Amino acid sequence: MKDLVRFRKDDSSYQSAYFRNPGEKSINSKEFYEALGGDDVVSVQLNQPHPNSSSIYTGNKLNKHQNGRITGTATLTESNSVRRERAKRNQVISFLTAREADAAGLNKYIENYTYNVFDSSTCRIPETNAEGFGPGLTAELFSNMTMSGSPKLVRNGELLWQTRTNGYPMDLPSFEVDNWWSIRWTGRFRAPLTGKYEFQSKSDDGFILKVNGQKVIDDWRERNYDAGVITGTLNLEAGQFYELEAAMYDNKKYAGLELHWKIPGSSTFEQIPRELLYPKAIDTFRVKDLSNNLLMVKEKRVNDFRKPHHISEITVLNEDGRRYVYGIPVYNLRQKDVVFAVDARKGNMEKGMVGYGATDNTVGNTQGKDNFFSSQEMPAYTHAFLLTGILSDDYSDLTGNGITDDDPGNAVKFNYSKICGVKNPFKWRAPAARDSATYNEGFRTDYRDDKGTYVYGEKELWYLHTIESKTMIATFKLSERLDMPAVAENGERTINSGAKKLEEINLYSKADFAANGTKARPVKTVHFEYSYELCRGYAPQDPGNQNIKDSGKLTLKSIWFTYNGNNQPKAKSNPYEFRYNSFNPRYNNQANDRWGSFKDPLDNPGSTTGNLIRNAEFPYAVQDSMLAARNAGAWNLDSIMLPSGGSMKIDYEADDYGYVQNRVAMQMCKIAGFSDRPLYGSAVPSLYTHYGSVAVDFQYVFIKVPVAVTTADEAYNAYLAGIDRIFVKIFVKVPKDKYNNGQTHEYVPTYA
Repeated sequence: MKDLVRFRKDDSSYQSAYFRNPGEKSINSKEFYEALGGDDVVSVQLNQPHPNSSSIYTGNKLNKHQNGRITGTATLTESNSVRRERAKRNQVISFLTAREADAAGLNKYIENYTYNVFDSSTCRIPETNAEGFGPGLTAELFSNMTMSGSPKLVRNGELLWQTRTNGYPMDLPSFEVDNWWSIRWTGRFRAPLTGKYEFQSKSDDGFILKVNGQKVIDDWRERNYDAGVITGTLNLEAGQFYELEAAMYDNKKYAGLELHWKIPGSSTFEQIPRELLYPKAIDTFRVKDLSNNLLMVKEKRVNDFRKPHHISEITVLNEDGRRYVYGIPVYNLRQKDVVFAVDARKGNMEKGMVGYGATDNTVGNTQGKDNFFSSQEMPAYTHAFLLTGILSDDYSDLTGNGITDDDPGNAVKFNYSKICGVKNPFKWRAPAARDSATYNEGFRTDYRDDKGTYVYGEKELWYLHTIESKTMIATFKLSERLDMPAVAENGERTINSGAKKLEEINLYSKADFAANGTKARPVKTVHFEYSYELCRGYAPQDPGNQNIKDSGKLTLKSIWFTYNGNNQPKAKSNPYEFRYNSFNPRYNNQANDRWGSFKDPLDNPGSTTGNLIRNAEFPYAVQDSMLAARNAGAWNLDSIMLPSGGSMKIDYEADDYGYVQNRVAMQMCKIAGFSDRPLYGSAVPSLYTHYGSVAVDFQYVFIKVPVAVTTADEAYNAYLAGIDRIFVKIFVKVPKDKYNNGQTHEYVPTYA
């Protein structure tokens, strides 16, 4: 076997090993697939020369298994077991962190265009240097020695220096105090050379110096100016910026500070030059037109939540040389997972929801037997990357400022608008009901262990603004959508949340647009029409707004086109019309199986309106293929009516699993009863009985199977072959106590 399927070497048409792209599939020929056993489970056939031999070896045969039994063999040869058509990887994916993308990304900044503002200036916004306002640090002066409260004075362009005086700070003899004050300097400095730097300070009184949060000098104590120098060393890299924070305080009488450094290759200490000192880096800056209208906000790739090590740009290189650049990381800014004890009397198992009071979701919880409360918060993370550029194989960024018209080669640039960000995040919550949480009943017969859970978060919302090539530009007009309210942590909803829908796309000649802006005549316009008819009951109720009364999810109804700026009425009468499946159930957050597919609780075996079996109790997939196919079509597209009068019809079927990995897929069946003998007529809904004073367990279980069998062999082959254990979930009557809240039965899962 090892000689037959040995590793092959790479050549011009074959790559022996490579990472697949996400979602990339392998395509095998039928002959190759069948040679390896086809749909059967296979194992390598082992050979032993004789029963007492200690040697076991493999040959060139595979054993084929069905239902746990060997059903045949497959013989492997070099011609049928080695796939010769295997191609090399056709894409290369590379990543840049935020720090790397800031220096070498396609765009140094993350660009956020003002939504629904399309100005001719959009085509020629210049690159801007955002390194700060000018040389020097920011100094804050306090009238106390602890830098507490608000500063009395703030000045920019300062050096790390305090002239020795009789006590007045920053050369200000008119300052309100000449003792008991402090100064804090903040900003950045740029290292001129690579190597070891030595810092030296002399102060009256205390002084502290931090570089990138690391203490270099720590002499925070009362001392005289002539008490000697304090030194610290640091290794720095030429051209890099380093965060700087320093502070000093004065207690009595004289005050002063001298800070020097010795750079690599120098033998003398000198004052840090002003031209190497900068204020703190700004995260964002605004680009406006000549009329002072905001066109765009540029954001640094590294800020408070975009950490330097986070992935910030992804480039996919295709085999034809084109590059797809995903240069905007979209962040979920905050996520909070909360679990807490609740009052069982406020629970509703049919809806899967439980109400809670003002202190229940806090450390002051007083519910249940344990007053349980847990809250875990996840810091900001990227959940998506937006496509920002498509580059041809001969494209080159001529000036290093991203995609511009002066670059050789072809490129398409995608611009976006950030509607919700860190200052106005989109708030989301699951579940989205006010003062309610997802209900976890725990034990049915103990009301004290009931729990409520919810997940709350805040995230960015980005929408496409424009797409530009060298000759054309497309603008994307947005409008409010009504089915996506923001939801605060306790479920309060805000209708005007910032969520948008696409209203219109206009395609312009770039030359015409650059000259005339939105007054240019669009070559083509795409119009969209929507309703809120699918999954009614999903959106918030607003009696004052009939447009969203009993509203559902945003539903695309039709698309039509107009040309050269002529909005002819007849164009709207010849649209692409989208029609949806007639099965349109109302929103129910409990109507799904364990795979997330729609399933009405009434679809569960034995479930009725008066005796509802909830999906939490029976989460398994529907076994009726017709019912499963109907459920698969819920809320989905049914047909597309074409302007030509033709149509496209779409049918759905549910996923069906024959195997779970190497195990045959199984099915949950109802228990018909139990008995002490193998006779169905004696089956009863009990686990045991009494004969006099002796308790006798029922050892036989009767199961209602979908297809009847008559013999033991038929039953084994149809339902038990290849199974070594059976999962059983029994609704068992349990002893009463004072905590059962009227419940007498409990679900008991077990294996047999």
